[in-house]
Amino acid sequence: MLTLFTGQGPRWSHTHLSESQLWRLFRSWLKKARLDPSLYGLHSLRRTFPTHIYQQTGNLRAAQLLLGHASIESTKEYIGTEQAEALEIARKYHL
Repeated sequence: MLTLFTGQGPRWSHTHLSESQLWRLFRSWLKKARLDPSLYGLHSLRRTFPTHIYQQTGNLRAAQLLLGHASIESTKEYIGTEQAEALEIARKYHL
């Protein structure tokens, strides 16, 4: 599984960020982007990366591996492939 968030600098180079540290970073990023922090959560980050992988490549197995899911069905539900595919069809045919 892919580890996305690790500490910075020589002292922290091999440590994971604590949940509170990650929340502080996340809130600061949202504020810099002028987004309301109450509308977003950390779990949305876990969904976003594999969703973009799937949208760009169409490779559901890669998204499954990145999420660490045993079942491809879990991955489909998790990233909403049916919804994404329906939206793409609607865009393609101007529906």
